[in-house]
Amino acid sequence: MLKKSKSLQGDTTMDTIIGTHTQIEGNIHSVGNLRIEGKIKGSIRCEADIYIGTYGCVHSNIFAGNVIIAGEVFGDVKAVDHITIEPTGKLTGNIESPRLIFKEGGEFNGTSSMKLKSIAVDSDSKDDSAESPSYQEAISNVVQGAMGQMLKGQADTTNDASAESVAGKVV
Repeated sequence: MLKKSKSLQGDTTMDTIIGTHTQIEGNIHSVGNLRIEGKIKGSIRCEADIYIGTYGCVHSNIFAGNVIIAGEVFGDVKAVDHITIEPTGKLTGNIESPRLIFKEGGEFNGTSSMKLKSIAVDSDSKDDSAESPSYQEAISNVVQGAMGQMLKGQADTTNDASAESVAGKVV
């Protein structure tokens, strides 16, 4: 039976926590939930949910199942299900998600699009055949495709830069 994992709204379990005194420069890929309270420069791809805490400061393009922003984000954000900007959250960049949630006090400077199709998973489905991709596989495929498009868009606007050289570049 396919089951969708609980989002950060209903599950406080974090697989990875990047603390307030931690700074990371480079690309991050996570299959589990990710909480960021430190500083990140680079791209972030998460097959689950990302929570950017009040002390988090991210200079990255982000793609995840759900993204909750309570800190600062500078870069484009794409989510399979929803993006939430909390009252303390600040986002400078473009967002794309089927659902956008802006809480009073949250700041957003950029453009928004609600074109990205969410992945519907029937939690009562009895089909466990090898032909039916799991929820994680489906998210992974969407994440990989979206990150490729984001990198291609960066490469198209950079003179003589390949997607590989743009991937580590701070946006």
